[in-house]
Amino acid sequence: MNMFKSGEPIDLSEHMLATYQALRVVLVIIALAFPWVLWIGGRFVFDHIELQPSMSDYYHASSASIARRDANTRSGAAPDPLHSGRGVLRNWFVGALFAISGLLAVYKGFRPAEDVALNLAALFAVLVALVPNTWEGDGPPWHGIFAVAFFLCISYVCIFAASATLSLVEGDRRKHFRRVYKALGWAMVATPLIAAILSYFPAFTGRFIFVAEAIGVYAFGVYWLVKTVEIRQTDADRKAASGKLQLEAGKGASDAVRELKVTPAQRQPI
Repeated sequence: MNMFKSGEPIDLSEHMLATYQALRVVLVIIALAFPWVLWIGGRFVFDHIELQPSMSDYYHASSASIARRDANTRSGAAPDPLHSGRGVLRNWFVGALFAISGLLAVYKGFRPAEDVALNLAALFAVLVALVPNTWEGDGPPWHGIFAVAFFLCISYVCIFAASATLSLVEGDRRKHFRRVYKALGWAMVATPLIAAILSYFPAFTGRFIFVAEAIGVYAFGVYWLVKTVEIRQTDADRKAASGKLQLEAGKGASDAVRELKVTPAQRQPI
């Protein structure tokens, strides 16, 4: 068989279902590569800058901008905002966030609340890219607020929504998956808050904030990796697409923090 001719009909459902798997896999790749691209790109490829205090600093960081900022600090000169936003990894930083945003926006989960949380996370990812952190001096905290909001949205998905498909998992694996999702969700709550707290202490403005942020990004990537493994084991995508699954009935606003589960669909009489 080649791309123009096949000996038998092609099951197009395979192509459709592969889209969801591809979305999850690409999210994993971007998240796991993101911190390394910033560090290696800044240190060895595009410039020769040391590891920055935070991932967001790569929006501004270059040899020239770092030297200018340090000179202003020593001389007491007023910060010049025209010199910010010229980092050698700026386009990579913004591009990765926009890619993550687009993937989250088009991905549809197994619960309406999950879709809302993913759409909000997509919005906050764009805002993190469009509203950079302050490079010199003090500034509005919007960048940090948007970053924390992004992780809170994804942590909500991990803690409350990811378990919807665990009803399809058999045996002890169900407990293992649930524990992993909860742990990753709480990690994404803790790490951005820890990074925000550390930013107020000069002694921790070195690598500690970058590492805390990277752990949060890795928790995000690992979640999508584990979810891909779980759905592949249960074939949940295929069952849902073929109308074999349904989400149990809700009870109201409390459903937002309640673990609903998918169940076999009741066949309608012909």
